[in-house]
Amino acid sequence: MPDILVPDSLRLSVEAASGGKVTVLYDDQKNPSFMRRFAPMTNKELYRQYFDDDDDWNASAFKAVENEAHPAFMKNGTRIRELLVGKYLASKLNNRACSLPGVNLWHSINYDSALAACKSKGAGWTMTTMYIWGFLQALCLLQKFQPRGNTLYGKSHEVPWETALREDGGIAGVTTGMPRTKPGTGPASWNHDGTETGISDLVGNVCEWGALIKLVDGKIYLPEDNNIDLAEASWPDTGARYDSTVGTADGTEVDLSAGDLGDPVISDVITKYTGLPGTDTYYKEANISSESDFRSMTKKSAYTPPLSLILAGLAPIVHYGGAYESGYAIKGGIWTRNYGTRFPILGGACGNTTTAGLGALTLYLQRSYAHNIVGLRPAFLLV
Repeated sequence: MPDILVPDSLRLSVEAASGGKVTVLYDDQKNPSFMRRFAPMTNKELYRQYFDDDDDWNASAFKAVENEAHPAFMKNGTRIRELLVGKYLASKLNNRACSLPGVNLWHSINYDSALAACKSKGAGWTMTTMYIWGFLQALCLLQKFQPRGNTLYGKSHEVPWETALREDGGIAGVTTGMPRTKPGTGPASWNHDGTETGISDLVGNVCEWGALIKLVDGKIYLPEDNNIDLAEASWPDTGARYDSTVGTADGTEVDLSAGDLGDPVISDVITKYTGLPGTDTYYKEANISSESDFRSMTKKSAYTPPLSLILAGLAPIVHYGGAYESGYAIKGGIWTRNYGTRFPILGGACGNTTTAGLGALTLYLQRSYAHNIVGLRPAFLLV
């Protein structure tokens, strides 16, 4: 297991330049990864921001867990010492996922291979989990900041003079070629906290696989915390489902020529499938795909979803009695398929413009899916 206190020249220089916020960890092959360090934070520190007053907070589901560490800092019920997240999207080094600046990204990798490329680095290593993603969502909004990124072929669609170095050497904004950009070559406004020491490319560039969650015929399976060693077969059913506003009761006779079908609805039952349960192939999907729509996702009337959904970035805060602050509402679209077994990609990619963001969640892919705008990011739990 890496010991972040053992010095070497690269680690010492990186820590000195970042004030200790960024360090370098080495895997089983001694490959380096630049990692952003986070001390544990409580749920109250992260989520009290969404409530106007103490009465509203005390009436919410958060009150009972306000002094507990966010589940990103918990592993099988025990609080970890420190969470380290890849400062950069992963590059491939000796068949390991390494967080390195300026090195072409690892892409076109399926879910299982991406997870193995992180976990094979040694004990404590993993891929970005949904709880890590949910933590970073809340942390960015706590700082009144949402990063921009490569959302328009090498530049930001919001601020077009913000650019990064394209892997293909092309001009930012030109639609020909492959507009992935080299990790960390964008401006500080593309980092999670708007500083040079922040995590880069959470929004745009390539979508990144997320771990510790799957949909099985719309049922949301998610562990209670960041228990990265829990076998997938043991992930619990949360009881929550992604229903749809359009579809059929058994998934038959769905009009596949209609394009995207309906909107996701968080529920405890599925009344409308958008394809045949048990079938992993691609039909159409319940879909929300405008900049504002992750936060507009609805739920079944009178249903209270499990709190784990907001802690993992799977549902908007409105369903738990809170509200996003004006001007800081989370950005990104959501896409689901409530049939078959599905795994998530996060953040949006280099051509997604307004549908990219911290709320961008695509939960309609097979585990075997691989694409040149899908990558991964390593993380490490220091116990």
